[in-house]
Amino acid sequence: MESEQSSQPKGSRRVWKQHEEDALLSILEEVVVKNLRCDNGCFKPGTMAQFEIAINLKCPNANIKAVLHIESKMRRWKKDYAIVYDMVNKTGFAQNECIEVDSIEVWQSYVKLTKKQRAN
Repeated sequence: MESEQSSQPKGSRRVWKQHEEDALLSILEEVVVKNLRCDNGCFKPGTMAQFEIAINLKCPNANIKAVLHIESKMRRWKKDYAIVYDMVNKTGFAQNECIEVDSIEVWQSYVKLTKKQRAN
């Protein structure tokens, strides 16, 4: 019996296509609307497996796995969200269709502060 081979070498990162990300976002939105999360905001047991089935129905031949791909994508989105949230809650930043910075000094100060925080 032949094993199923991935199109990417072992250990490489999956590059998500825009329509795959859009599909995952719509699935997550449906789950939130249907109130399929626990009171603490985490997903109920078995939900990730349902995500895997749903996204592979929306994106046939993508071979997206819950543990390898979906969990990783969601961790990335959480990190990105935390960065944006931090920025827009600091003086000198504004959010419109994108993040705006009042001046180069504000940006340099932000970068310097976040480097210090990461080092600790």
